[in-house]
Amino acid sequence: MTTPDSLLKAAEGGDMEALFKLGLAYAKGDGVKADEARAADCFRRAAEAGHVKAIFNYANRLLKGQGVKKDEASAARLYRKAADQGHAKSMLKLGGMHDEGIGVKQDYSLAMDWYRRSAEAGEARAAFNLGVLYDEGLGLDEPDFEQAAHWYLFAAERGDARAAHNLASLYEDGDGVDEDMKQALRWYRFAAERGDHTAQLTLAARLADGDGVPADELEAYAWYAVAASENDKPSVKGRDMLGHRLGRRLDAGKARAEELAAVVKSHKAQA
Repeated sequence: MTTPDSLLKAAEGGDMEALFKLGLAYAKGDGVKADEARAADCFRRAAEAGHVKAIFNYANRLLKGQGVKKDEASAARLYRKAADQGHAKSMLKLGGMHDEGIGVKQDYSLAMDWYRRSAEAGEARAAFNLGVLYDEGLGLDEPDFEQAAHWYLFAAERGDARAAHNLASLYEDGDGVDEDMKQALRWYRFAAERGDHTAQLTLAARLADGDGVPADELEAYAWYAVAASENDKPSVKGRDMLGHRLGRRLDAGKARAEELAAVVKSHKAQA
């Protein structure tokens, strides 16, 4: 069994993987007292030896000022170093820094490039972020809804609820894709089942009104009830209004809400 003492001994012998894991132990308080400064020092030393995951983790700490003085510019340089070695999460971080102008000059073109590279390496969040840039036309002459739909689909197929919600909106409005309410409802439901609150509200509203789909007040009530777990006014109002209209079917609506809540909980546990 690997212990902090055995990791320390291996690290002292020049084992950078052991030094990296020792940093994780200090960061998480796994077998040792949590110590962000020691974690950062372990990551720094392993990063200086070229350990890619350590480079990424040390950059994270520089970006947030965890256990080390905050230094966004240095964090960006380290993310770039790891990204150049194919580290997808570093590509994502670097894209975000160029997107928001953190530690580097804001540059949507570079943000798109790094998001694309990260997405192509499998990062769903990068695909979502890229979709947003296309959707909002940032760094472009105008929005490119076809590209937005492409990248939202890429991310949604990998489980990203926000991307699924945005893809549903494109289908509902016919932006970048053929207007298709069935597809819109499919992706709103996908996002709702994965805990996206806005998707839960939108799905409930469409089902309640029969907007492009057959009305289903019981299912609408159930989704409003799930969304109302956050106690926001629109969800509570929708739940209470439909609950009154359901009358004798209210118990069935509550039972359905419990079923949907269990689905949401299950997806969150798997995320």
